[in-house]
Amino acid sequence: QATMGTKVERKLIQIGDLVFFSASPNQTKITHVGLSLMDRQFIHASTSRGVVIQSLDEKWWKDRFVIAKKIFERK
Repeated sequence: QATMGTKVERKLIQIGDLVFFSASPNQTKITHVGLSLMDRQFIHASTSRGVVIQSLDEKWWKDRFVIAKKIFERK
């Protein structure tokens, strides 16, 4: 998934973009993916809490962010 689509800068992420994260801070190996929503939120599956919505601006996710990709073009 992370090899497809067009790279999106973190500050320009829009609804529907895929967001990719590493398991540890400041790493590049992708281990987790989510789907961006409105207001800098994203939805993803947590192993401990099920499907959850969280903020892309939470420190935990900011430290582990690797790349965002636009897979679908909006019309």
